[in-house]
Amino acid sequence: MDDNLRILVFTDLHSEIIDNAEKRVDSIINSAKANYVDLIINIGDFGYHGNTSESLCEEENQPVNYNIFYSQKSNKYMLRTRELLDKFDDLNLPILHTLGNHDMDFNSKETAVEDYGMINNYYYYDIKNFRIIVLDTNYYLDENNNEISYKFGNNFNQKNKAVLPYEQVEWLKIAVETEKNLIICSHNVLNDDPRGIGNHQVVDDILNNTGKKILALSGHKHIDKLTIKDNLSFLEVNSVSYYWLGEDKKVNTNYPADYLKEHPVLPYILRYPDPLYAIISLENEDVTVKGRGRDISLSEEEKEKIDNPNVTSKMKDYKF
Repeated sequence: MDDNLRILVFTDLHSEIIDNAEKRVDSIINSAKANYVDLIINIGDFGYHGNTSESLCEEENQPVNYNIFYSQKSNKYMLRTRELLDKFDDLNLPILHTLGNHDMDFNSKETAVEDYGMINNYYYYDIKNFRIIVLDTNYYLDENNNEISYKFGNNFNQKNKAVLPYEQVEWLKIAVETEKNLIICSHNVLNDDPRGIGNHQVVDDILNNTGKKILALSGHKHIDKLTIKDNLSFLEVNSVSYYWLGEDKKVNTNYPADYLKEHPVLPYILRYPDPLYAIISLENEDVTVKGRGRDISLSEEEKEKIDNPNVTSKMKDYKF
């Protein structure tokens, strides 16, 4: 029926960091088949798209994970990303990609768009009685209020919040003019969250003015959280792979030295035992989310280094 849609949504695989990315992608693909979804949505940060030798980020501004990869000056992460993306080719299902901030760590935005096979860095896709609008929130304002697009890690040289640029704001006003139900995808959450976008109120007003209940999907924060405000349901989708503990929160691990040499960022993450994603069923404006995953026992060291109540190794079920 045209009023029903089933999607598999995932985000933040980070194939450059996680040690079993292929198994996690295989799980996504197998679940998409088993649940007979209509399409798959990736909300960004799948992996690296360039050689890690090319950077516009000053070394003193490089996060620890970025610096580790930059020092390697390798194309193996780019090749891994492309191999994993190729796995989706035989599915015979639409897959909609969203750009995440790390998709431009060592390359241009145009390269990431090409790798993903996107028609543009922002776009919409109509399926049945639904319009899925994909936004690109990977911009910041410089000291002169110029909109600067993320590329080659330039965003790490400043501390300003991400923004949705004027061009996309104006385009969004037109894109929402449809009788179809609306789903919005963006890597950054579109509400007043500290890690959201600086001009969220302008975007939220456009969406609320449609008079429709709208599902807004995001990733970026590696947490599982649902916030409903006015007509907007903000579902923050957990990472497929892990929670980032922090630059200064490296933990002791039991990984062998040669394994850590191949996967050097593992001591900085809370690694999820199961690949996380959600099957979302929509019937007109009603939404049912089927999550997955299991609780894990945390060490005292890990507990001390987690400062967010929404950190979990699961995606919960929701109905709203």
